[in-house]
Amino acid sequence: ITHGPQGNSDEYIAVYRHYRGIFDSLGTTNVRWIWSPAGNKEAQDYYPGDEYVDFIGVTVLGYEKWDLEYFPQARSFDELFSDKFEYMGIYGKPIIIAELGVSEDGNTNEQYQTSWLKDALNSFGKYPSLEGVIYFNSMNAPNSWKGDVPDWRITPSSFWNPEDMPQK
Repeated sequence: ITHGPQGNSDEYIAVYRHYRGIFDSLGTTNVRWIWSPAGNKEAQDYYPGDEYVDFIGVTVLGYEKWDLEYFPQARSFDELFSDKFEYMGIYGKPIIIAELGVSEDGNTNEQYQTSWLKDALNSFGKYPSLEGVIYFNSMNAPNSWKGDVPDWRITPSSFWNPEDMPQK
């Protein structure tokens, strides 16, 4: 479950706990639970409780076109993630970036993506409770508020030599 009923945190928490309870009642032990509120401060009302959550999931999407509407320049991974890390760190749970993506102007720009992702990889070590990253390798759903469709996909040529990757 990643999104609750619009504006009803009590109902969301009840539903999350209900589904967790189903698994628990069946004796399931090979499942870990991720509460993934995108990492926004406003999501705190939707927290189901420590005993129901194993990991906190956040979304980090670097999109230059969006940033340039509100900021003087595109934001780095650190600029996007540091606040989310702080907001979600209050729970003391391991954090997973459940959706990581980068796009320049809605189209794939391999040079921009590669540079941004290298910066992100080099930053991961600054965040001790960051335990996983999942790349959102797809086109975005159309955004009704902007009318654009960012392309987060990466291609093999946009990656670099694995030996260049930082070691944690």
